[in-house]
Amino acid sequence: CAFSGRLLAASNAEQDARQGDALTELTSTEAALRNARGSVSGSKDFLKRLDGLRSRLLELDRRADALGEKLDEAEATEIAAIKREVDFQRRMVDDLDAEGDDIGQDNTRVSGRIGRNAFANVADFYEDMLTRADMGVADVYWYRKESLSQEKRSLARDRAERLRILQDAFKDVLEEE
Repeated sequence: CAFSGRLLAASNAEQDARQGDALTELTSTEAALRNARGSVSGSKDFLKRLDGLRSRLLELDRRADALGEKLDEAEATEIAAIKREVDFQRRMVDDLDAEGDDIGQDNTRVSGRIGRNAFANVADFYEDMLTRADMGVADVYWYRKESLSQEKRSLARDRAERLRILQDAFKDVLEEE
């Protein structure tokens, strides 16, 4: 902003200096022309044409000054529009930067939750695995206990059967006593 203002001021000062130099030169040339007219004898048509050309030149200079002012106004309008657009773009970048920060914070929170849930799931998985292992150990012991109990019942039945067979075989001897 300040740079473009300084550049515009320097440009205007340089233009004003050139216009001042041109005006001084024009004034001295007009004075020399007046002196030359007085010394010229001859055709008044030439002098009229010269005055007409001078009048046209002055009119063109006036128009050039008016156009220069209009160009300066248009340039100032364009510079103001560009400054507004730059300010708008800066605000947009700032808003996007803030939005990016918000997204980064949201990502951090989400990834933290995902990590906590993953560790909780891992802990639950291992706890379930240990429980199943414990149940497997209990199942093995229960199977062994049932097998031993069944074997003991079978042996007790065999023993009772042998004892009955022996008692039947020695029934006569036992009755005598």
